Amino acid sequence: MRRPGTLSRLWNQFRLHFKGSRLQKWGKRVEQSLRKRRKREQQPPEEVAIPSAIQPPPPPSPVEEEPAAPMAVKPEPAMSPQNALDYVAHLSLNAFLTSNARLAFPQFEKPTVSIVLVLFNRAELTYWCLQSCLANIRTPFEIVIYDNGSTDQTAALLDRLENVKIIRDPDNVGYVKAVNRGAEASSGEYLLLLNNDTQLTAGSIETAIEDLKANPTIGGVGARLILPSGTLQEAGSIIWSDGSALGYCRGRQIEHYEAMFERPVDYCSAAFMMLRKADFDRFNGFDEGFSPAYYEEVDFCARLAEAGLRQHYNPNIVVLHYEFGSSGSSDKALELQKKNRKRFVSRNTDYLARQYSNSTATPLEARTPTPKAKRLLFIEDRIPFTDLGSGFPRSNIMLHCMVELGYEVTLFPMANYKINWAEVYRDLPRSVEIVQGHDCPKLHQFLTERRGYYANLIISRPHNMAQLNELLTKDPELLGDTRLVYDAEAVFTMRELERLRLIGVSVSEQKRQQMLDEELQLVERADAVLTVSSGEAELFRAQGKEVHVLGHAHEIKEELLTPVSTRTGLLFVGAVHDKGSPNAKSLEWLCEDILPAMKQQSGSPADMTIAGMMLDDTQKYCRKHGCEVLGRVDDLSEVYCQARVFVAPTQFAAGIPLKIIEAAAHGVPVVATGILARQLDWNHEEQLLVADTEEEFAACCLRLLQDDQLWESIRAKALEAVARDYSREGITRTLTASLPEATDPASQKISA
Repeated sequence: MRRPGTLSRLWNQFRLHFKGSRLQKWGKRVEQSLRKRRKREQQPPEEVAIPSAIQPPPPPSPVEEEPAAPMAVKPEPAMSPQNALDYVAHLSLNAFLTSNARLAFPQFEKPTVSIVLVLFNRAELTYWCLQSCLANIRTPFEIVIYDNGSTDQTAALLDRLENVKIIRDPDNVGYVKAVNRGAEASSGEYLLLLNNDTQLTAGSIETAIEDLKANPTIGGVGARLILPSGTLQEAGSIIWSDGSALGYCRGRQIEHYEAMFERPVDYCSAAFMMLRKADFDRFNGFDEGFSPAYYEEVDFCARLAEAGLRQHYNPNIVVLHYEFGSSGSSDKALELQKKNRKRFVSRNTDYLARQYSNSTATPLEARTPTPKAKRLLFIEDRIPFTDLGSGFPRSNIMLHCMVELGYEVTLFPMANYKINWAEVYRDLPRSVEIVQGHDCPKLHQFLTERRGYYANLIISRPHNMAQLNELLTKDPELLGDTRLVYDAEAVFTMRELERLRLIGVSVSEQKRQQMLDEELQLVERADAVLTVSSGEAELFRAQGKEVHVLGHAHEIKEELLTPVSTRTGLLFVGAVHDKGSPNAKSLEWLCEDILPAMKQQSGSPADMTIAGMMLDDTQKYCRKHGCEVLGRVDDLSEVYCQARVFVAPTQFAAGIPLKIIEAAAHGVPVVATGILARQLDWNHEEQLLVADTEEEFAACCLRLLQDDQLWESIRAKALEAVARDYSREGITRTLTASLPEATDPASQKISA
């Protein structure tokens, strides 16, 4: 069988880069056309009458290859990604023009956004761009086209458009003047400057408008631009002090982690730039001294910045960009950039004096205007989704509070599960950089690459601290002058000792102390320690460390405090990731002993609901014992509002029981074991009921199910305790104390 040629292989790879786009649809058609072209090379071409509006697609430009060795089979010429786009775009446009079809855009009396397109030839790219607008915009919009005297098929294409504002100029006045004149003709509240060699993806327009509505300090919104090669053109751009510019992450994979978080940037390319029309008018649009093109958007962004309006990069806005689609050649475009850079420097001396120098700073340092004092690295086991339990909800809240305090936060999960990016930020601030996905470094490499970049590092859990200590032993200068804060999350030795006691393993006092000392001594290199309770704080203070108590937080929402008359049954909430975990053992005790004891005492089976991410075997086990198992629930509010009693039959644990706090905040009285009550410092028959045997536990559950007065009393006192001890403000105060550069979030709002 004949092996696929170079061209066919390239197309297969090319379609993978743009899977789901119209390029994939045209892939087979291109291959068929190329096969027919090779056959025609063997015979005289037939004359074909071509309609006047149609121009044949240019043949693919071959990439020069090494001469073939003697007697070797000559390889097929390779096609560059841009040549491939050219070829397919021409085929697509010709198919449209030779048909009776028209591009009919919706007409709105008051469009929300005006999209300004400046054209100079490249009708085939314009056609694709217009199709992407028609297919992917749900907001009321209008298209304003300024044609700069195009000489190709553009006129024929424009004749096929409906409900589009078209300005035809017989001369080429250049991009800058054309944008200003197009903007004058627009009527939308927002103005999108869009290159005709781009293709929008779904939601791009709406996302950009949402950003501008949400934050009045944002002056413009830019996109994640993807080149035909399937790599990034930019993820926001940097303006250096000498006036030169750099597209951040250029050439990287399109989902590289450094390009996947929102942040303020120096400027974003006008290939896609969403602005308020009022701002564009207030600053008199682009400076026409930059005609015909280049540096006009850099200058405009600098002027916005001087007025306190920053540029915002949003990776959820994805735009395909041909690049240099109308400039004639890359060389010509680069010449224009060089010329206009001089003008930009002369006009913006004060602004450039505050920019980073490319001779002393790295792109990493210059990617945002955030000073080093406000950069923070947070190391956790994994991305802390709230539904994972096991202390991750607390880490989730900490990340939110760090962002509110004005920090530029990087999250480094020790386990890289390569989660789909559409899910990564489901309950985390989108301004947090998350080191996950493909092409991620290991911890040592990451810390080496960013040595000295962060002012603060918070690392959670003892096994992670132990690994960092090993790295610091080998390389004592690995962290530079970064302040190291150890987040104990829990003293895990205490939990392990309790687990051993329950299974009948005797541990000597000497061994107990040895195990505890090994965990406490992990903090030797730490500058400060965070603990979840005052009792655990004393253990670390005995090591001579600065210690701060940082517990959990949960907001009490009055509308969720439904009355007792509307509630029924028992509720257990918790994640089960392995069969030896505290939650797994809790469910065993609940199903094997507590629920049978309740049936024996009351004469009827209990109505038991279980929620949380857990193993399939665990779910089957619970259902076998008559429980309703919900599995993972994105929002537990409704589940809590329906439950009458929350049960926490945990027999060994460390830290603080987050789910008890959450249940109490939703107005659900709790029955828990003594170890959990002590961790919370809550008392029996005040904030909760306490039981350590199955008979006692069953009796307490039945009391709360049957006694409305007791139920109301427990609920009220538990709500008081949550409001007093577990507020978000408390976490913010603790972080402010443990991170010297932290500031009051009320004085500085950062978009999340």
